[in-house]
Amino acid sequence: MQRTEDPMGDGRWDVEHRLLLPDGSIRWLRTRAQAAFSGEGAERRPARIVGAVTDVTASVEALAEIQKLASLAAKSRECVAMATLDSRVTYMNEVGLALLGAESLETILGRPVVDFFAPEDRPRVEATIRPLINETGFWSGEIRLYNIQTSELIDSEMTAFLIHDDAGVPIALASISRDIRERKRAEAKRLELEQQLFQAQKMESIGRLAGGVAHDFNNMLTVINGHSQLLLGKLSPLDPMRASVNEINKAGERAAALTRQLLALSRKQVLQPRDLDVNRLVADMQPMLERLVGEDVELQEVLDATEPTVRADPHQIEQVILNLVVNARDAMPTGGRLVIETANSRPDESFLEQHPDWENRNYVVLSVCDSGLGMDEATRQRIFEPFFTTKAVGKGTGLGLSTVQGVVAQSGGHLEVVSEPGLGSTFKVFLPCVEATTEAVPPTANRPQMARGTETILVVEDQPEVRFFAVEALRSYGYQVLEALNGEEGLRICSKLGRDIDLIVTDVVMPRLGGKELAGLVTEAHPGMKFLFMSGYTDNALSSNGVLDPKVHFLEKPFRPEALAAKVREVLGAPQTKTRILVADDEREVRALLRTVLEQGGYEVVEAADGQKALSALREGGIGLVLLDLVMPGKEGIETIRDIRKELPGTRIIAISGGFGTQFLGMAKLLGADDTLSKPVRAEQLLAKVEEVLQRNR
Repeated sequence: MQRTEDPMGDGRWDVEHRLLLPDGSIRWLRTRAQAAFSGEGAERRPARIVGAVTDVTASVEALAEIQKLASLAAKSRECVAMATLDSRVTYMNEVGLALLGAESLETILGRPVVDFFAPEDRPRVEATIRPLINETGFWSGEIRLYNIQTSELIDSEMTAFLIHDDAGVPIALASISRDIRERKRAEAKRLELEQQLFQAQKMESIGRLAGGVAHDFNNMLTVINGHSQLLLGKLSPLDPMRASVNEINKAGERAAALTRQLLALSRKQVLQPRDLDVNRLVADMQPMLERLVGEDVELQEVLDATEPTVRADPHQIEQVILNLVVNARDAMPTGGRLVIETANSRPDESFLEQHPDWENRNYVVLSVCDSGLGMDEATRQRIFEPFFTTKAVGKGTGLGLSTVQGVVAQSGGHLEVVSEPGLGSTFKVFLPCVEATTEAVPPTANRPQMARGTETILVVEDQPEVRFFAVEALRSYGYQVLEALNGEEGLRICSKLGRDIDLIVTDVVMPRLGGKELAGLVTEAHPGMKFLFMSGYTDNALSSNGVLDPKVHFLEKPFRPEALAAKVREVLGAPQTKTRILVADDEREVRALLRTVLEQGGYEVVEAADGQKALSALREGGIGLVLLDLVMPGKEGIETIRDIRKELPGTRIIAISGGFGTQFLGMAKLLGADDTLSKPVRAEQLLAKVEEVLQRNR
């Protein structure tokens, strides 16, 4: 028998007891009684008793079953809890106590159940879940629990239900909760990996598309750009067609840049890495960058004193800097401050544990920081998506940052972005650091080479238009050129003339027999044969992961005529001196310029400051051609031409003048000059004219 007395001692009883019935069955009764008193003080006596008796057999038996369930729940791996109908804790197993931060069951008995839910979820519990349980007797779903000791939020999967007695009357609440944090982390990781896989597949698809487009499109651009550049070299500055041809060339160059961007963002471009001094590269780019950002943007360079060196393709790193600077400029429409900084950094152990794709090594950090508009998190998450842009229509392609990411990743580096609205943006490029070498010179420090020669070159190209352009370009630089329609024909020509061929210029991707396979077969028969491969898309035919072997000579399509000639000269080596040329001009700067161009073209140069000194040099012998200015003090060019023709009639003469118009040059030709040039003279124009006159008189 259980008896509960009123703590105030006012004569109340609440008793549960058993009643044995005649049939031998036992019922549980609950008797509640209240004594009524009469009198005061010492005379106070019970006058009558008022009470009620209730059959609670079903409830007692249900509670007994609950106790049995509780003993089973204690062994469960889930959090099992029970509460009164007004949601106060009556039971929780050991797993639940540990999960929710309770020291013992006694410390939380009678505590509101809502205390163990995340504060943000409590209104939902009271307004939605609890009424649903009361209505249907059941609820199941995800909800966050709350650890009362650590305030930690716990993702859980909960089932809550009512417990009824035999008569169907609700007598208690119960719940079973499972900690799903690990599962959610695994799910998040799975989704992340799926997203990475999707991104990789998307990039691969773009790469395949870009590769297919690049191969055919770059062939067309080689023809369009190449012939427009050859035509520009033949048109005078005053020719009415020059402006139109120049616009065609500009459009072709923009198209070529777009193709390179597609290959870069899909990480399909061929990299030609070298040891690169990042400080020198940034410093050499400063004048161009200052013009690019404009006067309303303050450009500052903070370069690390240790001269950080990386192994990367210098042209691609230049493209990375340009893209980041252009984006920074566009983020500061009313002006601002742009800082380009270099530094050295090495990740610590904790960082490496969280970023397994990083190496335990030194990195060169190239940072581009602006004081512009900044980005919110949603924008920041999308900035590297191909074709995503925040710029107005026609102001951007959405390929700039995708290109940056592709180049950095293919170079073995990493990219980080920090940005907040109104606080500007900082892009940090991390590139693996290498020990500095004597080769660490940026391409901007290299002087252009005017590469002419007389060697024999075989051009192997299956696209007729591209082959025609390459052949014409090389012939314009003085080379003897053979041509083959495909790899098989190239192999037949090599079998007949192999020893007479100095260099094979071949496309990489051709039907049946590609350039790499052709090179292998030819090398077996003619060891030491030199090759120059050209392609707009190699599909890793020449490279591993897009990184070119330093021993392989490669020219990316589309290319300019002078780029082809310069690369050919680089592969063949320095040309042997062909002809001694006398440069006669009273302007020292003009003589220096002409000397530079001619020496780079493979000629030996002698200088003279006037006509009399020119005659003296010619009398010494060994001069194959004279570049003669028509306007000089003392003995002028016209008079000098007459004297040369009288005294040394076989001397080849090119008259040059910047004054008196074409009529004066025409007079020089009538007096015996082999040809004429008008100042200012472009390097390509000068070399072509010299070669033409020398060939004409052989």
